[in-house]
Amino acid sequence: MRGRGGLWALKRIEEQQKRRKRIEDLERSREGEAIWRPWHWLVIDSGKYNKRGTLPELVFQDIRYFRYMCNNGYFRAEFADQALRLDQLASRILPFKKRPEKYEFAIIAAGNKSHQILHSIVIVEKSAKSVPGIGAGHPNRRLVKRAPVLDLSIWTEFPSSESASSKKLIEFVTTTWFGAKDMPSRQQAENFFDTEQNFDMTTQLLSFHSGEMGELNPTVRNWRRWRSDVAEDNRRRRERKAFLKEQRNSTVTVEKRDLWGNLNKVTLPAPEQRG
Repeated sequence: MRGRGGLWALKRIEEQQKRRKRIEDLERSREGEAIWRPWHWLVIDSGKYNKRGTLPELVFQDIRYFRYMCNNGYFRAEFADQALRLDQLASRILPFKKRPEKYEFAIIAAGNKSHQILHSIVIVEKSAKSVPGIGAGHPNRRLVKRAPVLDLSIWTEFPSSESASSKKLIEFVTTTWFGAKDMPSRQQAENFFDTEQNFDMTTQLLSFHSGEMGELNPTVRNWRRWRSDVAEDNRRRRERKAFLKEQRNSTVTVEKRDLWGNLNKVTLPAPEQRG
């Protein structure tokens, strides 16, 4: 049986291995993702899903919240690097076929002009002139578009039914790639984004270290600005918290006579804290 010292040593070795893996991920990011390798996905450390999974899990569990966190720059440091990577991969998913270049996604909507919802997504051959599920027998359905890649932000094109459309989208992905409507496990979610064959990699992924290319790209520029804004907000919040704590702890000692004329020392709050 290992003693407390042995367990501490094993834990330290494990932390060093994780840190070394994160450094490797950062170096690969600086190299422009020239070599595709699985990432070491970090467990979320803030927000609604704090300590409840990694970013790939969040994409399948609550893609609207993931988009909200991205758009408002809530991811920091290494999480920002991983979120930027996921944000780009999620917009270039290839059809789940042996030869995906021969197929494309057909996005089908249902409802009227004032209220439309994402009805279904179908994988069809590029040469096909018709799409299953659309025609005279389905007057309330229409083809939104056909695209060679699937963008997981397609639900934003249905503002009157974003919640239902996002659920329909994730249901299609989980059913097609994992064979069930249930939420994929952490291993399945991470493997999906670690498999290069699932994505169109004809264009290089951008990162915070993409050099001149990153400076000109609005996506990377906005992420950098958000990350710096969040860091500045956190710094101001820490300074404010320290100031209030110092004010609460500051006191002064004064001499005060009681009813019998005795002189006593009394500790009172600092003048700026008195009501």
